[in-house]
Amino acid sequence: MMVEAVVNLWVMRCYLYILFLPLMIYSCQQREEPVKWVQRIMIEPNADFQEYWYTGQAEITSYHLNQVRYGQYRKGDALLIFVTEPFLKKEQVKKEFKSNKLSHTVLKGTIIKKFATGIYDYSMMTSVFTPIRIKDLPKAVKITNSNQEWCGLTFLQVNRKVNRLDVKKFSYFELEGDVEFSRDDILMEDELINFIRINPKLLPIGNFDMIPSFFYQRLKHKPFKSVATVSRFYGVNDSIDAYELHCPELKRKITYFFNNAFPHQIEGWQESYPEWTGKNEEMMTTTASKNVSLSTAYWKVNNVGDSIWRNKLNLRY
Repeated sequence: MMVEAVVNLWVMRCYLYILFLPLMIYSCQQREEPVKWVQRIMIEPNADFQEYWYTGQAEITSYHLNQVRYGQYRKGDALLIFVTEPFLKKEQVKKEFKSNKLSHTVLKGTIIKKFATGIYDYSMMTSVFTPIRIKDLPKAVKITNSNQEWCGLTFLQVNRKVNRLDVKKFSYFELEGDVEFSRDDILMEDELINFIRINPKLLPIGNFDMIPSFFYQRLKHKPFKSVATVSRFYGVNDSIDAYELHCPELKRKITYFFNNAFPHQIEGWQESYPEWTGKNEEMMTTTASKNVSLSTAYWKVNNVGDSIWRNKLNLRY
């Protein structure tokens, strides 16, 4: 009887082990998977948010830019322009006329860089369109990027649809040419500036995959592909927080500095990666430091005399 009981106990243990083995394997896999970006918070614009962003004006901030290019530092200007706009959900363009087409309010964040290299200059621009009510869609619905320099120009547009990104790339350069493709949905670095302005709690923390900045892709001639990324928050002082992204595969690190109090203005950023200096590769760091910030309906300030606004922003290029 004793032997029979032992055998039965052993059989039962084996049965339980087989029964729960898949669950144990799944649990171990779950612990080993990197943290993926998820909707971290539900955002509804409160009174302070509406009072600041729904005034019919744009917030314009200029930055002193020290841009790495061709192994040297180039002085230039950077601009961050934020404004709320009505945006058609299906067409993914600004709503400009009265109609029954479905729309929502987006925060349009635009970053512009202008700098010279020797005789010729660069003009680079990215615009990001993110719904204000994050429950509509927790990521940007559209990002566009254009780059002009004397050799030629490039244009990139990404439209976020359900579970996918639709990408269009147009380039003057032979190896790039004109291409259109779709890929699985994934977080894009360029949309993070809007997360900072809407609510920094939306920023992903930990390990995740991400499409690097379109500016970086252009300057380093990188393909549109995701890379493993590690991010973290840290406090610089009582009023300034930092958000750091590290992409080991690219040997690249970028940090945004912003006010921890609403409206979370961005004070500057720095971006480091290997750059060819003519003899070898060295780590070099692009920096942007806040200069002047003001609010105006810039689309109405277009007379010759209105150029005084450029002086107020201390723009050099």
